Amino acid sequence: MLKQLFIPVALFALSATGASAYSGTSMVESLNLGLSQTQVRALQEAREVRSTSRVDAKKILQDAGITKDKLKEIRTALKTKIKAHVQAVKTAVTNNDYAAFKTATAGTKMAEKVSSEEDFAKFVQATLLFKAGDKAGAKEILTELGFEHIGAIAHYRGTHKNQ
Repeated sequence: MLKQLFIPVALFALSATGASAYSGTSMVESLNLGLSQTQVRALQEAREVRSTSRVDAKKILQDAGITKDKLKEIRTALKTKIKAHVQAVKTAVTNNDYAAFKTATAGTKMAEKVSSEEDFAKFVQATLLFKAGDKAGAKEILTELGFEHIGAIAHYRGTHKNQ
């Protein structure tokens, strides 16, 4: 049960290659689930203390009135938002549409790394190299853009091992 309680908190910790490109607090706020500012802060605080004490993290959530049902609602809403984000980025890259990419990644860590049309062209090229099987070539471009691993492309191409 403890593991289930912290799924939404764990979703905040996704890497910049995925939808965790959003900051945890602003993403939860954007879900419009009727959470108070206290509850939003509690989710953030629980995420921060979770690595040192799951018991403390659970208590923080309970003290903020975040129930198991509310956590389930948050998890479902986060999954939906992440799925939509990933699809929007995939579509933008597939269509070589920088404007759509900017919209899809606004406010994310990915937008910081791919911040110009030139960067976007490189990201698209890395995607094409990856798709063609040239993972080394893709990784070289991604490294230049500031990504730490090739998962940035694998995630958006639908070839990530967790998909």
